Amino acid sequence: LTTVGAVGCVSSGTWTAWHAADAELDATEEGLGGEASERSDAWTPLGTCAEIVGEVIARSPALAAPRERARAALAEARAEGALPAPTLRATVWDFPIGDPSLADREGMYMLGVAQELPPAGVLDGRARAAVQDAHESLAELADVRRELGAEAGHACVDWAAAELRRGAIERWRTLLERAATVSRASFSAGGDALADVARIERERAGAERSIRRVEGEAESARESLRALLDLPPDVDLGPAPLLDASAPTLDPATLVRAAIETRGSLAAARARVDGELARAEAADAAAAMPTFMIGGTYMQTPSARPGMMLEVGMTLPWLWSGEGDVARAARAEAAAAEADVHALERRVRVEVRRAVAAVAAVAGTLESLRSREAPATRRALEAVAAAYGAGAGTLLDWLDAARAVRELDLEEAD
Repeated sequence: LTTVGAVGCVSSGTWTAWHAADAELDATEEGLGGEASERSDAWTPLGTCAEIVGEVIARSPALAAPRERARAALAEARAEGALPAPTLRATVWDFPIGDPSLADREGMYMLGVAQELPPAGVLDGRARAAVQDAHESLAELADVRRELGAEAGHACVDWAAAELRRGAIERWRTLLERAATVSRASFSAGGDALADVARIERERAGAERSIRRVEGEAESARESLRALLDLPPDVDLGPAPLLDASAPTLDPATLVRAAIETRGSLAAARARVDGELARAEAADAAAAMPTFMIGGTYMQTPSARPGMMLEVGMTLPWLWSGEGDVARAARAEAAAAEADVHALERRVRVEVRRAVAAVAAVAGTLESLRSREAPATRRALEAVAAAYGAGAGTLLDWLDAARAVRELDLEEAD
């Protein structure tokens, strides 16, 4: 019986996994600030989108639920790994109910303690399954962080991109101001430039409309960030962060490996596989080995010597038990989770390779625009502007060249 009790306890490997999950849970709280409501009236402008993303994650209440679920699973693992509570029993035999005054001379009084000893592997399997539940919640926490980071990162880039587009339109408006000055001078000197002045005013009005539109886009992105940061609508976020103007060098194979190793949904599916297999092992142990009960009872008959009773009992799982079906169900769940792992891995590969291809296409376009098209277009504008200023060109030629430069600036910003 001592051997049964010893092997029924939780293994050191399971407790090592428990402590690793507990340390990972503590690590998720490092660097997180206080409640957002305590900081929502103050804001220090940040210089990069990465810093803004980090602040959004630190302030988000969405991380609390998976973190608490992980904490609950770890507590459950400790509970599953503990022996059942012992039982205390008080029993009276042959009490003289016809003459209670004889109770100090007749009858038998017993006080006993009993302990249930599960078979080997049951406690360890159940505790290991609960530890995997904690890993699943931690994986969910990683996915929440990733989704929050993506949402905040896109909003930050939208804000920065709107400011870049506004800069391009501002430069376009500056060119229009110069052309308007030349046209007015020509018109006031008696030249036939009335139509040119009207065309330029129309272009200036269009530029104003475009600026209002990009300002609205920038404010929409800022408002999204304020909401994610739990800041009041009137808080000034400061200037838009600068974006890296150089294209990153990406290796698809390295990125796919990194994504498969760190994607929360994949880690959660792997944890479900291990957890269900641990439950199956626990059910197999319960189906193959009996649960023992041992107890000792102190017995006392008045005016007689005391006695001691020892008892041993056990279940008979070979006759009938549902543990076999529990094990089969757990293995089926493990097979389903393993299929999820394979499907998710393929989906991650598709997502990453598609994203890398998109970045490569954009990077090639940007390099061509900067190295060839933009310099040629700006030289063409300079030539047309010089001719128009000297009275040798037409406004339409200048507008076409200036619009080409504006579109290139907007294309570069995008």
